[in-house]
Amino acid sequence: SCTSFFILNNVNAKESKLIVVSDKLNVRKNPSIKSKIIYNLAIGTEVKFIKSTKMKIKIGSLKGYWYYIDTDFFHNAMSDDSIKGWVFSYHIARKKDFKLANKFHNYKIEDWVHSNFISYAFNSNATYTRKVFISKIKSYKKISGKVYKYRKVILAVDDDDNSFNIFYLNKNKLCSTYFNYKGKRICSK
Repeated sequence: SCTSFFILNNVNAKESKLIVVSDKLNVRKNPSIKSKIIYNLAIGTEVKFIKSTKMKIKIGSLKGYWYYIDTDFFHNAMSDDSIKGWVFSYHIARKKDFKLANKFHNYKIEDWVHSNFISYAFNSNATYTRKVFISKIKSYKKISGKVYKYRKVILAVDDDDNSFNIFYLNKNKLCSTYFNYKGKRICSK
């Protein structure tokens, strides 16, 4: 059962981006399990943290806080205002919550996303190589990185630590958060 007494904190965190780590996350109008669902977020989606409840609560067997987030999705094409709402913290992680994996599986993901080709080769030692097309020289550049994991969500973090990509495990496949030109999630074969 949830309580309706909440004291809110303002964001004072260096890391305001959060990642959805559950298969389907309901965004609610108010911080309550009984509140109206205003949006759904897919696993691997990045959101912006705005504030949280101060009091830890229990929903079923899960303990956590309510986070007020900005989905960075808009009500419609003409809207300036992104969808904001409440999510339960158990279903969200910060980048620093992800731990360096020491072993992984061999996965290969390749497909087109708009005019960009994505190509990742993941290795059993929890490293990967990705190919990036450099249009100026009309050639591919290989970039290496390491695999970080939190539950079913994977961060592929480049060795220079300047960029990362989000993936998730779905049964025996590794899937990207991107969609291909057919509108389907890009997953390993």
